[in-house]
Amino acid sequence: IPLFFTTQGFDTFRNREISTGATAIREQLADLDLRIIIDRSLVEWKELGEEGSTGNDWEDRKIGRRKDFLVRRMELAKHFLRTNVEPEWM
Repeated sequence: IPLFFTTQGFDTFRNREISTGATAIREQLADLDLRIIIDRSLVEWKELGEEGSTGNDWEDRKIGRRKDFLVRRMELAKHFLRTNVEPEWM
């Protein structure tokens, strides 16, 4: 057993199910908790906003892209909740 596995982690790894295709994607989407996604995205967005400018143009653009991504993620999750559309239906 590699050193980075705990006994419980190894059991989880050994007993995992590997799926491919549309069924696997549908199962992943069904497990999403949209409220948790919104909450975590908002926390990360606020943390990135508090950091301010790094002085490095590349890093600032990278942070800006991440914040834009988080906003789009929150808007999509809110849309799903507002319209009662389940992500796995997509």
